[in-house]
Amino acid sequence: MFKPDVPVFDGNAVLGRRHDQRVHSDSREGMIAAMDRAGISRALVHTPYAVTYDTQVGNRHVLELIGGEARLTPQFVVNFTADTVETFGKGVMKAGVRSLRVFPKTHLYPLTGWMMGDWGDWMAGAGVGLWVSAYEVDPKDLYEVASTWQRLRVILTDVHYVHHAVLEPLLRALPNLHVDLSRYDVPNAVEGIVARMGSDRLLYGSAFPDLDPAPYLFYLHHCGFDRETLQAICHDNLVRLLEK
Repeated sequence: MFKPDVPVFDGNAVLGRRHDQRVHSDSREGMIAAMDRAGISRALVHTPYAVTYDTQVGNRHVLELIGGEARLTPQFVVNFTADTVETFGKGVMKAGVRSLRVFPKTHLYPLTGWMMGDWGDWMAGAGVGLWVSAYEVDPKDLYEVASTWQRLRVILTDVHYVHHAVLEPLLRALPNLHVDLSRYDVPNAVEGIVARMGSDRLLYGSAFPDLDPAPYLFYLHHCGFDRETLQAICHDNLVRLLEK
């Protein structure tokens, strides 16, 4: 059975039940078992309860679901139209959370500078990263936000072949943009990005439980990367993004 040659920190995983579908695993124990099978040492997780019900209740719930498991790192979901920096930010700092995930299309607002307001200043100053799915944001809005707050760590997740045309232009234009590779299945595309732009802004993600964590790890291990590049993508880049 394939096992990765480097430590792996999964940057795109979901923990907990969903209201609209059954998934292969929605428990902490199931996630840890899947991580063990794939050779994943750590995972950054958020819960769908914070997306479809209430951010603050859901974020407390993800801490309960993790239950002190050291291999799972909590990520909070924030709604820029409903949550305030003053109260929500205190909760983020108290919990030691280093990244926030937004769902602008689901929550019915555009991810723009005028909508973010004080959030952009606070996140950039606190070193808290912003995670957003490529299916949830218009590339023009992403460009505006990342260029307005150049110290803000922006991570674009769930990039698929339908986003391929804009991905490299965005990376060239936005030095603070990073990309989760969990759904990026364009042949030879990752190798091309590494050859032209380096590996410092690429992250391994599993998209668990929608996808099996192992196949993309297998692919990355057969791209011809040296160990340093492979470890950067699978582990080190995410560790750096979550540092204070």
